[in-house]
Amino acid sequence: MTHPGAIEAVPLAGSARDGLVSAACRALAAGFPSAEDSAISAPRRVLVIKPGSLGDVLLAGAALASLRKGFPDAEISHLVGDWARPAAAGSPSVDSLIVCGPVGTPGAYTLRQYVRTANRIRARRFDAAIVLDRSPLMALLPWLAGIGVRAGLDSDGRGFALNYRTPVPPARHEGEIYLDVVRRIGLPVVRPDTWFRPPAAASAKARGLLAEMNPPSGCLVLAPGGGVNPGARRLDKRWAPDGFVRVARRLRDDAGVLPVLVGDANDQDAVGAVRVGLSGGPLLDLSRRLEFAEIGALLALAGRFLANDSAIAHLGAAVGSRGVVIYTATDPDIYGPQGGKVARLVAAPGAGVEGAAVAALMPRLDRPGSGSGPGRTAFL
Repeated sequence: MTHPGAIEAVPLAGSARDGLVSAACRALAAGFPSAEDSAISAPRRVLVIKPGSLGDVLLAGAALASLRKGFPDAEISHLVGDWARPAAAGSPSVDSLIVCGPVGTPGAYTLRQYVRTANRIRARRFDAAIVLDRSPLMALLPWLAGIGVRAGLDSDGRGFALNYRTPVPPARHEGEIYLDVVRRIGLPVVRPDTWFRPPAAASAKARGLLAEMNPPSGCLVLAPGGGVNPGARRLDKRWAPDGFVRVARRLRDDAGVLPVLVGDANDQDAVGAVRVGLSGGPLLDLSRRLEFAEIGALLALAGRFLANDSAIAHLGAAVGSRGVVIYTATDPDIYGPQGGKVARLVAAPGAGVEGAAVAALMPRLDRPGSGSGPGRTAFL
């Protein structure tokens, strides 16, 4: 829902509005000279602007790791919204968070909140800002805060206020686009094995919950929900719950693998359907019982998962878990999780993915290079 007094979009049809905004941004760019193609000198304080969403913040993990490696002595802070804060809190590459509430979520914040955020940033006296967001308002924010070095995404001219602008190709993977910003400022790219670190308390809780069941053949974390973020509700990104049931039942019956259900309040329809489908056998239902970091710890301990295109899919990749992610409405070659242990399966329009085929793929994830390899996309 739009916040009363929020910064409103121009009331035009989508394409017309986008064209008008981009044209205005390109005109404004004349007042913001671009820097030369050279590396920036080592800053003392760096601000990364990436307000959301949960999955996108996790997709920025390699970029953050590259900044940490490139600026080992710098203090790196992350400006993040309320919704995506749990994803940012687990980054081992960031020293501190600046939580900006709804700022960065279109239609959800006021001009007063935006200016207040700029003033908070100004008070921290950052030397450089890295903007991993397409919004022209996010690109303008570091200029308003008096930050001299401003690098980031320039999507169709919307990075006008930046002086190290990185073009955004239309069909490039989202995580690679963020890494292009790293390349633009002259830093080498780092691709870590993991980029989310659950706190010790979260790991202890997850370990205790699994110990209660003591599954002899391990676990399979099931995340049948997803697709709900502030300002967006994409239930078409969910595979049919029956698919999760067929996969889990086969692994449970044939190999003794314990299904573990996770999800939040927005996922309960899908979670409930899977719960009913798996009744009559061992099942650990942890939906609505775990915080985001605790789900990360569970994924790391369980070692494998099945999920829709969702924040949990990206979280599984970020903690180094093996998994299969089902895509029904989005392009995995653009939005798929990074890392070498996640296989991506696409459901053809109007058709489902055979549960038996997915179940057969799961054990192969223990043997990279077999079948549809981790990190690759398969069409079933």
